[in-house]
Amino acid sequence: MLGNRDLYMKGGQELRVSCITWNTAECTPPPELEKLVKYNPREYPDVIAIGLQEIYIANLSVVGLGEDLWTSAIKEALGALAESFILIKTIRMWNMQLLVWIRLPWLHYVHNIETSYTRTNFGGLLGSKGAVSVRFEIGQTSICFVNSHLTAHLQHVNERIRDYDDIIETQTFKNSTNILDHDYIYWLGDLNFRINNLDKKTIEDHITSNEYDQLLANDQLKKSMNEGLIFLGFKEGPINFPPTYKFDVNSDKYDTGSKQRKPAYTDRILYYTSSYSSDDDVNKSFNVLPMEYRAKMDSIFQRSDHRPVIANFRSIVGFNFFLSIY
Repeated sequence: MLGNRDLYMKGGQELRVSCITWNTAECTPPPELEKLVKYNPREYPDVIAIGLQEIYIANLSVVGLGEDLWTSAIKEALGALAESFILIKTIRMWNMQLLVWIRLPWLHYVHNIETSYTRTNFGGLLGSKGAVSVRFEIGQTSICFVNSHLTAHLQHVNERIRDYDDIIETQTFKNSTNILDHDYIYWLGDLNFRINNLDKKTIEDHITSNEYDQLLANDQLKKSMNEGLIFLGFKEGPINFPPTYKFDVNSDKYDTGSKQRKPAYTDRILYYTSSYSSDDDVNKSFNVLPMEYRAKMDSIFQRSDHRPVIANFRSIVGFNFFLSIY
């Protein structure tokens, strides 16, 4: 049972959403993976969306559906929690994967589940860059999760913006026009935006001093969003954690190799709420409250040069009937 969340009023019910993104750098699932999906029992989510990039692709099809190494590992990591969740959809494109789990009491109210994908690199011939998405409806409310891996390297801001535009333009669904035609959108992944103007030592000095605002003032994604070039209407929770890329593998030190890549906030989770309004009380307004946004810096994640990022939200979904969740 969901305690004091059992009884809901008509027209607005709370839905807790947890999003996790991790570029695994082709590592296999680490031991103690439960640290990736560890939740406070009093704050269990209703929906868990996990976006992975650069997963190990041996014996995987280019585009696939179904269980694989990471799906099995995450299910095991959920432990007892897995008994109260069901994987409603997973989609895999080359080495990118999105898994969406929902708490069993909500399953009866889920409908119109669809997936889509976009390849953006080499003219769409390869799927190592681009996006995969899962959309569905709960009651009267539509939700879309997008996991993307955009073009890499400091100088390729315009290419990343073009990737985003291609994803928006090419992904369509039967029950909605496109990604932006949803009440809620959660966009996660390795967006690959970097930090301008600051050299590596200056960035690392700011990290040591927890001066993340100095880094974000030069963050390419923040700048591009402020200029209206990408993710128009999207928001992001406060960033109070260090850059999640690029670490030496099996180390907590930022890149000491020959390329000396600068630390950056490549791994992000954004959210969007529709401004749609109608005379129907059920769909008059939509709201998302970000509850947590942080990087997971545990040593078990050091087998990748990225660190996972998690964002937890509370949102409101609409129903045209009284709802009791058990």
